[in-house]
Amino acid sequence: WYFAKGDFSASNALLQQVESSALQYQLRLKSLSLRNYFELFLQDETYYNLVIYESRAFAKFLRRNEKITESRARGYLALCSFIRKLARLKVTGQWPAGKLAKLRKKLERESAVVARPWLLEKLAELS
Repeated sequence: WYFAKGDFSASNALLQQVESSALQYQLRLKSLSLRNYFELFLQDETYYNLVIYESRAFAKFLRRNEKITESRARGYLALCSFIRKLARLKVTGQWPAGKLAKLRKKLERESAVVARPWLLEKLAELS
């Protein structure tokens, strides 16, 4: 609810209170938290290091957890990768049209990307 309303700090505060041992919920919590940090970064670039750190930590969690299927992990890893790429593009201030188009095509080609519509929306906003 907070995420949809654009209150990303409140969304993250609420997510940090949730405790769940169920893998499905952990994945959703971590991916939503990462998207919250990215949204905060779009408002304030001082969140850049946190976005990069959180995306790498989530990727490490995905690679190390043997209970996550390879195909499911691939979708979440793609989310992490695209978020890092978008953050780097924004923080460097380099927006070559060719690079953005290439990134959009890659995102559209990927078969299993978690939160693809949201990523496409962010890519459009940054274009």
